[in-house]
Amino acid sequence: MENKINSKLWLLIGIVTISASHMSYSIDVVAWISNVPFLFYLSQTKGIKSRLLFVLALFAAWSITTAKIITEPIPFVMVFLFSVPFTIIHLPAYLVWDTFKNRKYSMFLFPAVFVIMEWLQYTYTPFASWGVAAYTQSHSITILQSLSLFGMAGLSFLIYWVNISVVEILRTKKLNVLTAYFPVGLLFAFLIYGSLRIDFVKSKSSEMISVAAIGTDSEVSGLPLPDEATNNEYKNKLLERTIIAAEKGAKIVSWNEAAIVIQKENEKILQDTIKALAKNNKISFMHLTSFFNQPIP
Repeated sequence: MENKINSKLWLLIGIVTISASHMSYSIDVVAWISNVPFLFYLSQTKGIKSRLLFVLALFAAWSITTAKIITEPIPFVMVFLFSVPFTIIHLPAYLVWDTFKNRKYSMFLFPAVFVIMEWLQYTYTPFASWGVAAYTQSHSITILQSLSLFGMAGLSFLIYWVNISVVEILRTKKLNVLTAYFPVGLLFAFLIYGSLRIDFVKSKSSEMISVAAIGTDSEVSGLPLPDEATNNEYKNKLLERTIIAAEKGAKIVSWNEAAIVIQKENEKILQDTIKALAKNNKISFMHLTSFFNQPIP
């Protein structure tokens, strides 16, 4: 199959599958084969030029993916501020597999390196967990239950394992425990576990709590940043609305990402203010990010 398709066509298909599986307007089932076209391209080609072309295709895929979530007033240049780092972060998994693909058990290098790079991204970079494979299953409530067992890394590993397994099966024309029975069996186990977990919760009565999403008056439009007086006005409005939500019974409150622009030197002050507000009003913040996309606990 892989030899019947022109190598450059694999790149075009890969751009489509990657961009179709992530973020807005995504198709979760595509994620299980989204990396296959790029892997086929690497297995078919050799040389520096082909690898540079691959990097360009990977960059194009993530540029299209990111462009789907960039809307006014966010400037379009933000697409490349994310797609370039994502390309760099995802590249090692492909190249490491490509280098050692003919070695025994090399198929595990692809999911292992990918999961390590994802962990490094959401642990040590300001890009948090954007683009992590586990998010591609956000529409599949059943499969997401596996996160309670193995976290995002476990689900991402399985997705990448299935991708590389498809490639190995089509390359070798063979089925074995590692390329078929084990990953497919694990996927079915996740689906069964998720279904039973959801039904078990439905069968029990549980306390209902109110959740509030707080709107902002701020408009994120890049530079220049709002002056201090304007930014304080945005912040005070957010705090006032948070208190109102608490008074109306909300137990969990969330500000949207980029609700307010915070300079690095003022971040600790805002964190302490929010912690004090949460304690005094007996509420919890589910998620909050500053301008630098660093979570506030």
